[in-house]
Amino acid sequence: MNYFLKLIITLLFVHFAFAYIDQPCNAGSYGRGVCVKKSSCVMYNGQIGSATPYAGSSPNWPCPNDPSDVICCVKILTRLRDGITKISGRCLNVNECSGSTINTAECPGSNNVKLCTADPIPDQPEASDDKTKVATEVYNFFKGKGWTKNAICGMLGNMQRESQLNPNINEYSGGGGYGLVQWTPGSVFKNWATAKGLNYRLTRTQCLKIQDEFENGGQYYKTNNCPLTFKQYSQSTESPEYLAACFMYNYERPGVKALDERKKYARQWFNYFK
Repeated sequence: MNYFLKLIITLLFVHFAFAYIDQPCNAGSYGRGVCVKKSSCVMYNGQIGSATPYAGSSPNWPCPNDPSDVICCVKILTRLRDGITKISGRCLNVNECSGSTINTAECPGSNNVKLCTADPIPDQPEASDDKTKVATEVYNFFKGKGWTKNAICGMLGNMQRESQLNPNINEYSGGGGYGLVQWTPGSVFKNWATAKGLNYRLTRTQCLKIQDEFENGGQYYKTNNCPLTFKQYSQSTESPEYLAACFMYNYERPGVKALDERKKYARQWFNYFK
């Protein structure tokens, strides 16, 4: 047989013999799930889709076209990891979900596998993909510095009110503010970044500035409205609404408070991050 013809037949066989990871599957009495490696299913505390999964010659019977280490994994969640927003559902391939899908780190598989639920979805950030990307970068930066989720989300609620989470934005009213937290005058922040050889337009640079203020003082001062120091704020497990107010009174000190709006955004980001 011609070599190239044999190669084509081999490739076609491989393509049809093995299904892709994350494909939907039916695990009998366990119900619907996704085909993933057994190790991933165990790591995420999922149910392996067979009453006797390792009996007989086909331990991965719900995913018969996959290698032997791939099984049908069923993961049912009764709440999101934040422990506040109660949502019931199961982890499914997004194409198999007839309800709503929610990103959660508790589902096995890739980003194609999400929590599928028929429950009402809690408020999510009124944000474009760009806003979510910026918020995630801010969240990960300060989480890495040891801040609590509550404190970060309190700050994010203020950032969304101040700048709509656009790091490269001047104050709408022409008051001289700039950036995620609207430093005023913006030139002070820009000069700080330039002196350090940093691009002031970047989210990371602005996170570094806030962390510099945290470590060396400036901008944040405790008040009668919120008696927390900056360090106490960063470690607080008070509600995101309370900490949104603290960040406003002690850091932003805005002309227009719009506190309810800041609290609303803080809660939305708190619900978003797991």
